[in-house]
Amino acid sequence: MELRRILSDEKLRTDIIKQLYRTDHQDLHDFKTDEIEKYINNWQESVGTEEFPTDLENIIKLVGRPVLEIRHNTFVPPLAEEWHKKLSYNRVNIENAIPAVGRIELREHPRFEWLGTGWLVAKNILVTNRHIAEIFAKKEGSKYNFKYNFNGKQIQARIDFREEYQVPDQVEFSIDKVLYIEEPDNGENIRPDLAFLQISLDSNSNTQLPEPIELSEEKLSSDRDVVVIGYPAKDSRVGDLKEMERIFGSIYDVKRMAPGVAYPSSDKEWLINHDCSTLGGNSGSVVLDIETGKAVGIHYGGRYLDKNYAVSSTEIIKILNSIK
Repeated sequence: MELRRILSDEKLRTDIIKQLYRTDHQDLHDFKTDEIEKYINNWQESVGTEEFPTDLENIIKLVGRPVLEIRHNTFVPPLAEEWHKKLSYNRVNIENAIPAVGRIELREHPRFEWLGTGWLVAKNILVTNRHIAEIFAKKEGSKYNFKYNFNGKQIQARIDFREEYQVPDQVEFSIDKVLYIEEPDNGENIRPDLAFLQISLDSNSNTQLPEPIELSEEKLSSDRDVVVIGYPAKDSRVGDLKEMERIFGSIYDVKRMAPGVAYPSSDKEWLINHDCSTLGGNSGSVVLDIETGKAVGIHYGGRYLDKNYAVSSTEIIKILNSIK
């Protein structure tokens, strides 16, 4: 459970207690000072039981796994001192990656105006999730083609590398080719949720493409501080809508950043886990190691109040090399 991972960090525990005492946070909870310390200091015995209050759990995640605004390719730092220190120290690494993350948008689709997140892994090559690419493209023979809508018009895809909160600018490029979509899962044989798209270099001659995000060539072997950068969308599937509104600040469909921890998974060779705060539109988000500035994976889904799933960077590299 992600709450245990948060509270196992002693510095973050101290920071959470400090933040819960702030006068501007008092309206978020009804706990007395001694109650807060009791629950947090005894977290090993009480987390996961009925004794640990749900309201306090929500506030801990608000401080321990915040979701931050991104404006003009930089981020608004969190109030929590520990994350403020870590993110500020690695600001250059994070800011180098932010411009390369964009929102995948559609024209001529009967239902969707945008789908999720993609990011540059090579000069004009995007990586995203299979379940995103399948909505507008399909394999026909040895090639991948864009689908048609019910009026016979071909669906068009593009990526906007901006779409930031209260920033009206757009940095759009057309997606002119689908390079690869991973085969669908076959029974219990779960495959990496990956797709690669090619950007048209002629679609925005006045704007230079951002630099790609470097992929980590090392298999994740220990916990790493990361940020997930993507486009969370309001999600009615979340059980506690009040908690979602609180953590995401009722700001959706724009580029956001969420810090947390990525850690190895024993389920699949290509799988890693992380506990950053995400929603549906985060599909395809980069999972970025803040100390190296390299991507360790691509987010594709999660289990509410448990953990999130990402395809490892080593798997991304393997498939990318096979299609170049």
